[in-house]
Amino acid sequence: MKYTLNQPKVSLESFRHYLRGTKKVGKAQPLYSKIQTPYGEKTMGEMNVGDEVFTIDGSVTKITDVFPQGVKDIYEVTFSDGSKTRCSEDHLWSVRTNKMKFLGKGFNRVMTLGEIKKDYFSVMKDKYRHPKFEIPIASAVEFEKREVPLDPYLLGLLLGDGYICGNVVGFSNTEGDVLEKIEKISFEKYGCSFVKNSEYNCTHNIKKPDGEYRNPIRTKLLELGLLGLKSRDKFIPKKYLYNDYHTRLSILQGLMDTDGHISQEGQVNFSSTSLQLIENVKWLVHSLGGLATIHEDIRIGKESYYLIIRANGFVPVTSEKHSPKFEKHNPNLTRFISNIEYVGKEECQCIKVEDDSELYLTDEFIVTHNSTLFRDLIVEYYGDPKYGLMIAPGNETGFKALDNLYAMEAPTWEDFCDIVDDLV
Repeated sequence: MKYTLNQPKVSLESFRHYLRGTKKVGKAQPLYSKIQTPYGEKTMGEMNVGDEVFTIDGSVTKITDVFPQGVKDIYEVTFSDGSKTRCSEDHLWSVRTNKMKFLGKGFNRVMTLGEIKKDYFSVMKDKYRHPKFEIPIASAVEFEKREVPLDPYLLGLLLGDGYICGNVVGFSNTEGDVLEKIEKISFEKYGCSFVKNSEYNCTHNIKKPDGEYRNPIRTKLLELGLLGLKSRDKFIPKKYLYNDYHTRLSILQGLMDTDGHISQEGQVNFSSTSLQLIENVKWLVHSLGGLATIHEDIRIGKESYYLIIRANGFVPVTSEKHSPKFEKHNPNLTRFISNIEYVGKEECQCIKVEDDSELYLTDEFIVTHNSTLFRDLIVEYYGDPKYGLMIAPGNETGFKALDNLYAMEAPTWEDFCDIVDDLV
């Protein structure tokens, strides 16, 4: 016989269940799917054994195995907050229903997308169809602290109400506490003066220090690639996005204190004519443990966008105008599966992570599951993975992902039949 057992001292008679797998069995995402890592977003196709990725609680875990899956049928999964990702029909999801939530249960039900898509809506008393399956929300992630050219709160203010496309750096705002903050930071950190243009308007200039040839704030905006940009072209540089919690929160607060809005009921919005800036702010909110949904604003007659933000565990504003209203903010952090649509065939891959949760973060910080279905079935039925035997054409690396399951290599169908004969 050609087959081999990866734990040779174990008798074949000790197994109660066995499964023949193939190289294309497993949970999968397209190679272009985004994976959230401590070093920034990478694609599924770039993942290697030993790479670090974020898991559900914001901590870092390692990839223990990577399994190419070949070309598979792929579905786009849309969630109630508008976020989207793609995966195969056998990809796993940790979910709960409203009934489970009512009973105080967590997201301890693991289902394949194929199982979910059979029936993912419920008809309630109001006779409307409501999404049935909710997935967990990731906690804030932490990147390594990096030095940045400009104070993050100041940069947020300038990306919001700043004028950075001319020879001078300007700022237009009427809120006294915000003006005091930008004046203080400009002078204490960069030696710049903050001067009002005219008593008839709300425009101020940030001027270079006396005796200096250049304005240091203008120079740093040039270094960041922001100087000369109009409102519709503004963006957040990556060195601020992939930075520690405080830096990300500070730049968000600067943006919100200027171009943010909070209703009397506590709903948090952010507006901009720059789609790139809107997407950057959405990413910031996700990285801090919140949710944000993009909407197009068609009321003002020109291309403009706004975010509805749900902040959980962080305060996105500091201004006197916004802070009292934020106290009424109810984040209501939920992500329900609202649509599943077939998109075609794609080259795919699956990974296994070291963390006990067996979860990692994909596109838009969506929490998804790694590949462990057979082990879960054995544990559910027998309480111990040792009673399961995986028979596959894999190799020693592949067997490591079985996580205490015994494994046998059967390169051909004849080898598989030989193993079964011995088992029975």
